[in-house]
Amino acid sequence: MEYSRLLEEGIMNQNNVYPFNQQVRHQQLIQSRNLKAARRKKALSICVLITFILLLFLNRFGKISTIYVTGNEIISKAEIISLSNLSDKDNYWNLHEEDIKKRIQKNNLIKEVKISKNFPSRVTINVKENSTVAYMIKDNKYYLLLENGTILDKVTNNKISKSVPVIKQFTRNDEKQLRELISELNKLPSEIQSIISEINFLPTKNDKFHIYLYAKNGFTVSASITDLSEKMELYPVITKNLDSKQYPVIHLEDSIFANNKL
Repeated sequence: MEYSRLLEEGIMNQNNVYPFNQQVRHQQLIQSRNLKAARRKKALSICVLITFILLLFLNRFGKISTIYVTGNEIISKAEIISLSNLSDKDNYWNLHEEDIKKRIQKNNLIKEVKISKNFPSRVTINVKENSTVAYMIKDNKYYLLLENGTILDKVTNNKISKSVPVIKQFTRNDEKQLRELISELNKLPSEIQSIISEINFLPTKNDKFHIYLYAKNGFTVSASITDLSEKMELYPVITKNLDSKQYPVIHLEDSIFANNKL
């Protein structure tokens, strides 16, 4: 009898093992879910805090503090900043670089613009100006002639560069010839450009584009604007063995020769 009772109890205990294990796993699952929920809540709180701090930083410290301008030689820093329409009221993080470039490039002096942001709140505007190919004298004042064909409407009689020629005798009626001359000067190699000190526009009956070009090494060149760049490439070869005192005039017209008469 005792053996039978013990056997029955053993069988009952074995039958109770599965429900017990199931209950344990259920409790573990609940604990795991609660732990994950707590972690998600903590992560969400951290994200909200970071977002709040970031928004506070952007609002308080996101304004432009300094605007640098580099690459400018003729146009002033103040004028470039004015063209950009930037100020310390603008948000550093919300700049539209392409719009800024377009505004600055409305000035004919400006060839290229690059905008860069320097953390935390500095902006740099780097410009490349159209190069000056010549100065034009009118009423004893100097006007800039740019590589893009622009004749500046404002006078500059300071910072006159000796590396570009001075043009004389052109009038408002000679705009076509003047723009053609600028185009031809742009085609010249820099080493030839740099030896030209002065260009006088003196048209003749046979050539409405005739000029006299004065070189720094003492020679005077009689030529036509229409093929100036092509003919001037011969200048170094022609003058290499010439004495500027004996043969001061180089003719680069239909015939190419040197003599002492204009």
